[in-house]
Amino acid sequence: MSFLEKLPPSLRTPGEFEPNWAYFVAKRDESGASWAVQYCRPEHVSILNATATSLKLMRRNQMRSGFSKLEEAREALPDVERNAPDVVHVLGRFYYGALAYYHYAEENFAAAEEAFDCAHEEVRRAIERKRFLVPFSSNCFDFSIQRIRIVRNQRRWEEMWKRVEIARQTAMGEHPYCVLTDGTEINLASIQAFYRSFEPFSQDEERSLRTVFDEEARARDFRFALAEIYALPGFVIPYLPTSGAL
Repeated sequence: MSFLEKLPPSLRTPGEFEPNWAYFVAKRDESGASWAVQYCRPEHVSILNATATSLKLMRRNQMRSGFSKLEEAREALPDVERNAPDVVHVLGRFYYGALAYYHYAEENFAAAEEAFDCAHEEVRRAIERKRFLVPFSSNCFDFSIQRIRIVRNQRRWEEMWKRVEIARQTAMGEHPYCVLTDGTEINLASIQAFYRSFEPFSQDEERSLRTVFDEEARARDFRFALAEIYALPGFVIPYLPTSGAL
């Protein structure tokens, strides 16, 4: 049985608009494939589904139902920590990400920031346990984008532009996604080195990795992300030129 046949359908492709990091982890070697199989155990998928469902409900303004679903995920995490410590931090990242959205929607911005801190820490801890989870660090870029939203909603313009620049630097490889406890910086170059180990790429793999290796594609995606943030109805965001990269 090939490594792909051991995985659920969602992890059997390299991705389309961005790399499916778990696919590449599974393809890396036997230890990566073993990790991916463990990651996809039904009880773990149930937690991922709970966080995804929670987000869908909250985005429909069904906050009570969404939070209740999120609580299901939180209550299941201790068992994962006992039985699958190499997986729990990846699941924790998605739990805290959804929790951050809940606090953001409730306009409890300080709590949202704390939840993103926890999500960021979960990414770091996941990589420290299994260094082949380096591509998972790209999740930290999403946190930087969401943190821009938080200060935008508070009309903290100076802080917003500082965060925009940090996000730009992260996207372009000038700022690390995270820093491990031994001081190792996990950045774009780290992710690129991981993916280059799979060369030569199939056509599907090459397509999924275009934002990893194509600087223009990364810059374009970054601009799109900012444009969506700026488009919030009722906001007039003062333009303050920073690095000229926007």
